[in-house]
Amino acid sequence: MGGATVSVAEARNNFSRLSSAVVETGEPVTVFRNSRPWVVISPAEPPARYYDAEVEAGVVRSSRDIAEGRWMGLDEFLRRSRG
Repeated sequence: MGGATVSVAEARNNFSRLSSAVVETGEPVTVFRNSRPWVVISPAEPPARYYDAEVEAGVVRSSRDIAEGRWMGLDEFLRRSRG
């Protein structure tokens, strides 16, 4: 897996600092919950020194969805994902 890792509590308590570091370095951080990988925090746009066609395609797709009104807020996402 590689890269930095943090606990979910640490990510929650230091999210602003953590997300700033992710954007500055361009390196993702894996968040662990109950000693298992849970989510990965990564920059929305890769740094200039890094190019990933799959990431770019996801950003383009997401931008198009937002422009066409196909997006949901966090509350809606959580409501749908919980049942």
